[in-house]
Amino acid sequence: PLYTRERARPGNLQISKDGTMWLPDPFEIRWLSYDIANSKWTEYPYPIEEIRGNVQGNSMALAPDGTIWESGPGSARRLNPATGEWSDWDTPSWKRTGADPGGYGNTIDGAGRFWLALEVVNAMARFDGETGEVVEFPIPIPESFPRRMDTDPNGDVWVGLWAAGKFLKIDHLTGDMEVIDAPVEHGGTYALDFDD
Repeated sequence: PLYTRERARPGNLQISKDGTMWLPDPFEIRWLSYDIANSKWTEYPYPIEEIRGNVQGNSMALAPDGTIWESGPGSARRLNPATGEWSDWDTPSWKRTGADPGGYGNTIDGAGRFWLALEVVNAMARFDGETGEVVEFPIPIPESFPRRMDTDPNGDVWVGLWAAGKFLKIDHLTGDMEVIDAPVEHGGTYALDFDD
């Protein structure tokens, strides 16, 4: 559904296990859901005056509790569709410098926390939506350029380190990091997925 524009510019989309598609729509300044089985759109006006950054971040993630998360420039945004409530958090790097530390791929870990790749400052950020705690974890390889990520069946976070050509495994309980070589040197490790 369009109101002010002749065309849409949908962003990175995700589909939930119950068959609902989620995506940002920056032209109409909203996030959308689409119930595939019932062919029904629902829109959530984005509070552009209250949340820093554009409507459309790099990636979205769907949490088990039903909340929808998205990356921002050194920040995370969250929508609770059940209540319509929006939340956002800035990273320590952003608060310290006011410069964009990045905000690329993301995932939800086994404890329901949101992880975000900060490619400019070579770190990972973890956001706890319950406590509001935001922690950054430096990546132990210089200029690794973290990109996309996923969560394994144990709840741990795995990240493609694009410039380093390696993978990073993060223990979601301790924050400990393990660097894993790819099968080929300079493989441009970008994205990975785990099956269920």
